Amino acid sequence: MDKYFINECKCDVAKGICGPGSNTVVATVKYTKDNETKWLTNIEVTGLPGFYITDKSIYEKAINNNLDEQFINFLESANISQLDGIRLDGDYDDITKSLLNNKKSSVFNLVRFLIALTRCNNEKIGLINKVTGKYVDDIDMSRLSV
Repeated sequence: MDKYFINECKCDVAKGICGPGSNTVVATVKYTKDNETKWLTNIEVTGLPGFYITDKSIYEKAINNNLDEQFINFLESANISQLDGIRLDGDYDDITKSLLNNKKSSVFNLVRFLIALTRCNNEKIGLINKVTGKYVDDIDMSRLSV
């Protein structure tokens, strides 16, 4: 299995969002694999995930709700519906089924960790932020269950 090193991770509720059920959560992981560094981001809007892979962080723009037309176009191009056999479209039930059917995927633990980061409660944020500087396969995922 490939090794994904966690350089940085962030998660918060977006600012400037109002109305019942309109919470937007932005979670991102900066990872390195084979000397290539990328950002895997999940922007969850009203409980539905959207996954993006980018060369630079989109966290600040997304968390501050700076969604101008140029950024929206960029998000459309960076959106991914699958990663190494794991389907990332649909709701979390669909994604979980795909994860369970693809446990040998090289990104299994990386995707699982990002979902845990997105779905965690405030008490777990401190624990989850402690994974920085570790390989995702070395993280005790049982402590990150949501």
